[in-house]
Amino acid sequence: MASFKSARSRAIGTLALLPILAWSGAARAQTANDQKAEALFREGRAAVDRGDYATGCARFTASVALTRRAGPLLNLASCDEHQGHLVAALASWTAGIALLPAGDERLAVSRQRAEALDRRIPRLTLQLAPGAAPDSKVLLDGAELSRSALGVAQPVDLGDHVVVGAAPGYGEARSTITLAEGERRAIAIA
Repeated sequence: MASFKSARSRAIGTLALLPILAWSGAARAQTANDQKAEALFREGRAAVDRGDYATGCARFTASVALTRRAGPLLNLASCDEHQGHLVAALASWTAGIALLPAGDERLAVSRQRAEALDRRIPRLTLQLAPGAAPDSKVLLDGAELSRSALGVAQPVDLGDHVVVGAAPGYGEARSTITLAEGERRAIAIA
């Protein structure tokens, strides 16, 4: 009887260890990147705690590049938001929220922060004016907008933005636009 109980106990103990061993085997395969990402995350937290947001954001970015996890993404979002990089912050909030499991205690607060941030982000709609040359190009802060992006509100950070309209044989028209928090503006490029 005693040998049956001890054999049963050993079997249950072995079964209980299998998931742990399987998990630890998978963890060993990811150890180098995970450890480096964790170290970068901790360095980022320490930097932010000192008020050094530039270093904190850089460390969180490097951590996310190694292992895409919710914690570093949410911290990067908060860090970018603090530095005024609102569009990047919203992208990180959105990506971090997508990685959180249902019921995670960070979910509600993260969603609230993302929604509040989305309302603060200015939007700029650029379109070609009627009669503009068919091969016209529109650039926003040096990046050419595709035809499908014209007429669509683009989220942009607060402050100054350079808009350029150009067409072969017509030269270019350049202007600087300053956008405030939550502002919506539409501009037709001739």
